[in-house]
Amino acid sequence: FCVKYFAVFFPLSFSFLKTAPHKLRHEFRLFSTEPENDDGLSLEDIFRRLKVDILGVDDGAVGIESRDPSYGIEIVKANISNNPGIGLELIEVARGSDGRGLVLVGKVGGNALEDQTIRSGDTLTYVGNEMERKMVRVEAQDFDSTISAVAQFKSSDRLTVVAKRLVKRQPVEVSFELPESYKEDGTVKDWTGKAYEILSGSNLRNEMIRFDIPVYDKRTKRFDQPYATGNCGGEGICGTCFVEVKEGAEYLSEKDRLEQMVMKGLPVRWRLSCRTIVGSINKPGKVTLRSIPQNAYKEEKKRKTEGF
Repeated sequence: FCVKYFAVFFPLSFSFLKTAPHKLRHEFRLFSTEPENDDGLSLEDIFRRLKVDILGVDDGAVGIESRDPSYGIEIVKANISNNPGIGLELIEVARGSDGRGLVLVGKVGGNALEDQTIRSGDTLTYVGNEMERKMVRVEAQDFDSTISAVAQFKSSDRLTVVAKRLVKRQPVEVSFELPESYKEDGTVKDWTGKAYEILSGSNLRNEMIRFDIPVYDKRTKRFDQPYATGNCGGEGICGTCFVEVKEGAEYLSEKDRLEQMVMKGLPVRWRLSCRTIVGSINKPGKVTLRSIPQNAYKEEKKRKTEGF
């Protein structure tokens, strides 16, 4: 490691961690005006867009998240040769009085540059030896704590580094097919379309509600209470917020275990909007969805695919 540590601070402290009684102070440092990461952000820009959130109320664990809604957090992992060192410059940009802080990667050289995974502006979350299942959490820790953790693995041939990266959330154009008119039996006769721009990393159900897109059909029976209707408010247990993926499935998150269980016996192209993340690969693209697709059929066959 090539490291830099600055012990001079601005006289005015500010609250970097709003939900904790202590304050982190911004170090006095002239940040480079040149872009430091792929989105053209300097270390100062990155610092201003990050915040510390409490992740665990019981143990007081904290983590780094984005405070700018147009940016998100990406997790990266590298196994870098540690001989003669991994070649990362670490810069402490904020610290508190209890060991918490914010350390960003400055310049990248040596083995880390050859590995091409860790980049300027990243913040380390874990370091260690993955092969030996020994990892130490360094997220939201100050410079001293971070270096102390790294030093535990100085004899390892390779160092496993997990980092968080601030990334620009890319827009995904999502088109919805919506019921326009109905037949006498209550099924949909005609469909109409509306398109919206949704930022990568957004929950589909939340975005549908925001754009006033129909999410539920009051006639749809619940998965967890098969003799009842209504919804669970986005908890993923009622299985009623269906959408049908017509195009662009690769721009949506994969089904997790809960969704797979709830959707068993239903068409594979159907998704639960509450369990679906738009733009999981954070690339611009186009997605076409059909809202409440069960409205296309005379009778919903809850756990069967016949008739769909």
